[in-house]
Amino acid sequence: MTRDYFKGDYTAVPWYIIAAVGSALLYVLSPIDTIPDIIPIVGYVDDAAVMALCLKFVHIEIDEYKKWKLSEQ
Repeated sequence: MTRDYFKGDYTAVPWYIIAAVGSALLYVLSPIDTIPDIIPIVGYVDDAAVMALCLKFVHIEIDEYKKWKLSEQ
């Protein structure tokens, strides 16, 4: 999907999906969290929640991409 998007073949990715992925990556990689990562196990719960929410959004778009890809063949 990423390859087709950057080549310009598939442009139906909504802006909010790109924003969600970028925001999730910034949050996970940022040293500033809601729950500090220094706290064992619990510190990664907020990161996991953000990633799970992002993956839920992306999963819906991947299904749409699969339909598009199959219609291309």
